[in-house]
Amino acid sequence: MYYTIVPLDILYLDIYKQRKFCEIWKNNVIFKLEEINDEEYRIFDIFSLNPSDYLNPYFSPGTVIKKKDLINL
Repeated sequence: MYYTIVPLDILYLDIYKQRKFCEIWKNNVIFKLEEINDEEYRIFDIFSLNPSDYLNPYFSPGTVIKKKDLINL
């Protein structure tokens, strides 16, 4: 149960939408990416043994990355 002023039909708008994920491994960091559209991905999660990777603002979950920029991660 949610206590919110947002109508439930808006809150659960995309609940049945199929989400596409992929994982890439760059510089000893595993990125779990969610495909937004054909050209963009959103960082969903990262896995790393280096604590400083979690403090890097470019790797923070929610960051949108263009497909062409995946090479430069």
